[in-house]
Amino acid sequence: MNRAKNLLVSNLYLSVSKRSVDSSVIDHLIDLVDSDLSAAFTDLVYDRTSLHFTSTSVQSLSNTLQRYLEYAETLEPRRGSEDDTAHPAFSNIVDNLSIFQQVEGVDVPRGALEVRGNLAKYIAGVEGVELLEYGFCEGNEYKRLRDVRREKGWFEQGGGGVNAISIGVLNKFITNYNVRVNVERSVAVKCSAKVRKISGQGDVEALTLNYGEGRWEIACNILHGGDGVVGEGGAVWGENEIMRVVRDTLNDEIGEKANEIEVFGYRVGLSEMEHVEKYEAGIGVNEFIDL
Repeated sequence: MNRAKNLLVSNLYLSVSKRSVDSSVIDHLIDLVDSDLSAAFTDLVYDRTSLHFTSTSVQSLSNTLQRYLEYAETLEPRRGSEDDTAHPAFSNIVDNLSIFQQVEGVDVPRGALEVRGNLAKYIAGVEGVELLEYGFCEGNEYKRLRDVRREKGWFEQGGGGVNAISIGVLNKFITNYNVRVNVERSVAVKCSAKVRKISGQGDVEALTLNYGEGRWEIACNILHGGDGVVGEGGAVWGENEIMRVVRDTLNDEIGEKANEIEVFGYRVGLSEMEHVEKYEAGIGVNEFIDL
C-alpha cells in the first residue's frame, strides 16, 4: 500500500534568503506555522528559500499557505528584485507554489485543486498580482510549468519586478534537483535540452537559470508516479540520470575541457517517502538547512 495516498504535499519557493533580507525575516518563516511544515532550506548564493509542507487537511494547508502570502505582503521588496536573474514573484518574495496529491483510483487531485482555489480567492483580492496556473487547470487541462513560463518569456528576459505567482496542482510528487555548471550559457542550455529528453519512469522538466559569476544552473523538476523509485545510495529516481546526461553533454560540447568543469548536483526538499515518514512521526522543523 502506498502510504502517500491522499496526503497533501506542498512546496513553497521564495526569491529571498538571508543574503537579501534581514535574517529575522527568514527565521520568522518557521514561526508562522506550528504544524504542517516538514522541511525548510535556504540558499545564500542563489538567494532563495524553500518551505515544504505535509497535511491531510485541505483547510489546514490552505490556511498555512495563505499565512505565508499574507506575510510576504508585509515585507519590503528584496534588494536586487529588478535584476535580470530574479524570478517573477508575489510581492517580490514568493515565486512558485506547488501542491501534490495522490488519490487511489483518481487522476485529478480534487483536494489539491481545492487548496489552489482557496489561494486564488485570496490572490484575486490583492491588487496587481497575476496568478499563473499549471498542472491540472480548468476543464482538467494539463499545463507544464515550463510552457506557462515560456508563454510569458519572463525567464528569457529576466523576471525581476514582475508581481506574479505560479501555483501548480499535480497528481505526481515532484523532486526539485538542480545541477550547477561553470560554462557558457549556450552549453548550459544544451544540457537542459538534453535532460528534457530523458524518458522512462520519471518525467523531467528542466530550465537554464543564471546562478551568477559565469555559472548556470540546470534546474530540474522530476515528476514521480506512485511510490517513485529510490536508486543506489538513496538517490531518488532521475538524479543519477540527470548528472550522467549533463556530463555527457559537456563532453560532447567542449571535449577534454569538460574534465576541468565542476559539476555540482543537489536536491532541494524531501523525497516522497521522507514527507510521509516525517508526517507520521510528527517531526517538526525548528531551523533551516543551508544548501
